[in-house]
Amino acid sequence: MSKRTPPWVDDMSQLARRAGKLAMAARAEGERGWKAALLELLDELPLVQRDEFETVRALAQKAHDRQDQLEKRIAALEKAAKRRPKKTS
Repeated sequence: MSKRTPPWVDDMSQLARRAGKLAMAARAEGERGWKAALLELLDELPLVQRDEFETVRALAQKAHDRQDQLEKRIAALEKAAKRRPKKTS
């Protein structure tokens, strides 16, 4: 004689499966909601693309290097001007 499971056990098993599916669906929906909210927030921020950033960074570095060159040139000119004898009239 084989034992049959009571109907309420089958009902509980089916309920647990449905609850699991519902939980997975809620999780997926929550993730989609968070992703959408995050993307919307990022769209509103004043962010630049990486290539634009690198271009401006290179320009700033070039300007900085040029400034260093000019400062050295000015220092050399000032040093040369101090060495020259002053003309007297």
